[in-house]
Amino acid sequence: MVFDALADPVRWGDWFPGFDHSGHWITNSPPGVGSRRVVRVGGITFEETIIAWEPPNRFAFRVDRATIPIARALAEDYRIVGHPDECVLEWTFATDPYPVLRPLMGLYQPLMRRIFTRAAANLEKHLAA
Repeated sequence: MVFDALADPVRWGDWFPGFDHSGHWITNSPPGVGSRRVVRVGGITFEETIIAWEPPNRFAFRVDRATIPIARALAEDYRIVGHPDECVLEWTFATDPYPVLRPLMGLYQPLMRRIFTRAAANLEKHLAA
């Protein structure tokens, strides 16, 4: 169930703060490693490529493009540890920010932690419903 919520670009709008429901695949089905998708969060559109697709335990992607320049590189890795009904969601967020944004990284890390904590709580409630 957790993997399914992560793997469906439309459903991110149900639980992850700032995402809308416009997410969609831009490659043919079924999705997997190498598949590409588009999502929109906070008014920014991201094109992403799936780099890990291991149901029900792992989902990861890299950002190929964004409508505003956020970073030279950005990737996220979601690992689902334990039984699907009682699991821990581990999240790795990796970014190589543009030099002008590096001084803000001290503020960025706690912000991302708060956003993800809220997202994880929302996901838990969403899956329980």
